[in-house]
Amino acid sequence: MDVRKPGSLGEFYEGWQQYADAFLVACKESGVQPAGINPSHGYLRINCAGLPEHLVVLADAVERATDGICQFCGATNAIERVEEGWIWKLCKPCIRARASENTP
Repeated sequence: MDVRKPGSLGEFYEGWQQYADAFLVACKESGVQPAGINPSHGYLRINCAGLPEHLVVLADAVERATDGICQFCGATNAIERVEEGWIWKLCKPCIRARASENTP
């Protein structure tokens, strides 16, 4: 079950949390609040409505970076997998761990 705390992406996205947190720090330092930061379709998506150009560029870089980052552990060698319609970006150790958790 995906349990979300305020300011948290949730248990399935701990590997991406540091990138979301860093982006939020950059926004705070610029005196703005992003409209939203959420995992979506295998990427960390950032709603850039109303953000200054330098944060839009940073948001794009963060979104592109998550393409190769394991959403569970943050390793930089993630592989895209589709399971039951969900897109997962996972490294090989996390794929194995997830498989062993789902094995009866």
